[in-house]
Amino acid sequence: MALFGSSTPKFVTSAGTVLLPNSVLVPTYVDARFIEQISVENGERTIEYQGDYSEFQVIMNIFKEGDDTDVETKFNEIYAQRTSIITQFFPHADGKSIRDSGGGVVEFSMTDFSVYYLDNLDPSFRVRISMTFKSLEYTDMTQSIP
Repeated sequence: MALFGSSTPKFVTSAGTVLLPNSVLVPTYVDARFIEQISVENGERTIEYQGDYSEFQVIMNIFKEGDDTDVETKFNEIYAQRTSIITQFFPHADGKSIRDSGGGVVEFSMTDFSVYYLDNLDPSFRVRISMTFKSLEYTDMTQSIP
């Protein structure tokens, strides 16, 4: 098994679990935040580490879900949850959800939901969905290793 898991992502909301098969994950496990201050008296710079956020872009080839009815069902399942608080985000469904430094589960928000065609010249108009999930709290990637 890979460090964090080997399957495609999934997320959990109060409405249930949503699997994201046929997806490509573009992870940013560590988006470090610092406060930088420069003294007006002597120009001395201080940089203070605050914590790490995590962000994940998921590109889903939703056209691979099956026939048109299956694609529509999966699209509606994801679309209905786009404004919900993501109570758990799993970069890999067979791994652990993203955690904080104390091992607690970190909530996420889906900040982007875009629909586009794989190839505009293709007459079948194969649809992809791009979603971005951002952590609402600081994260610790070492706590997400199974």
